[in-house]
Amino acid sequence: MTTPAHTPLTLSSSNSTGLAPGQHIFSKVPDEIFYEIFYLSTHSLGASSIQQSILCRVSRAWRALACNAPQLWNWIRIDEALEADTLDFDATLQLRIPHFLTLFNACPLQLSITTYSWVRHLGADARPDDPFCANLDRFRERLRMLSALIAPHLARVKILDIVYDESYVPADLSSNVPGYVAMPLLEVLQICNMNEHETMNDDLDHPEDAQALTILLRPPEGAVAENAAVELYPRLQSVTLHSVPLDWNLFCARNLVELKLGYLARNARPADAVMRRILSESKDSLRSLSLAACLVGEQSSDEGREVVTWDPLPELEYLAVGFTHPREAIPCLSAIQVPKIEGLQAERH
Repeated sequence: MTTPAHTPLTLSSSNSTGLAPGQHIFSKVPDEIFYEIFYLSTHSLGASSIQQSILCRVSRAWRALACNAPQLWNWIRIDEALEADTLDFDATLQLRIPHFLTLFNACPLQLSITTYSWVRHLGADARPDDPFCANLDRFRERLRMLSALIAPHLARVKILDIVYDESYVPADLSSNVPGYVAMPLLEVLQICNMNEHETMNDDLDHPEDAQALTILLRPPEGAVAENAAVELYPRLQSVTLHSVPLDWNLFCARNLVELKLGYLARNARPADAVMRRILSESKDSLRSLSLAACLVGEQSSDEGREVVTWDPLPELEYLAVGFTHPREAIPCLSAIQVPKIEGLQAERH
């Protein structure tokens, strides 16, 4: 059976829609409808990272529409992968990012970066002549190049989403970013290390990783240090850090609505006093809190010693606490005060 040839949607001269004979039916669709269709096709989860450029190739009319809709270009997705013997790079990256940034003008930017390098799959079997090892330097160079491309535009980022699987990635992505850069439009920050089993070891294998990211950290000195959260991230509302070690003593985010921390090695977790301080600085705004395998659970063995209290979280509606041993969560769960709580989850990992 032969598949019939595609026939454009056109109307005959006998139609009553007002279209001329042979005129394309889409010619009467309002631009606003096209904009909505274009937006949904470029911002859906399964959309190609170059979907905008694909739309521009359909016709001159579509290109004109797309290029005059800045909101279509405000989501930049970057996927870089190093497999066992190949490099899977976005060949258009160096041209695409500047092009997107030009077309989206001053619209707030959503930036999603996902990198896979799969070093752990080689393990003890890695050899100097392994194709993976030969390509690793090129992969890291690629990440540093990416850092140089995005660094000048971080002040325009509203949503930042980073996913990685190896400890060196944050340092490479930060290599061209000035320390403690201001991100005045940032509202949502999500950083996820997929290699959580390694980072949940009793001790962090690479303690220097905690110094790789300066985002969300208070500068150790200078005028900004006194009020870093307001100066650097005045609009920040939601923070998710999954298996991401930081210098928690310098963590400066405050007035958060949502906070998710999880899956940290024992020597990379914030001390209970530091965790209390972090929560206290968002106590009047926090509505959702998730602490998964990131609590220390300090307890005094001195009988009769007063139990340390945590500041109330009067607006908190959802609380999730995960632990590898109950003693990690007991001080938090027994002392935290959440009068408006609607959902509570406690889980052993």
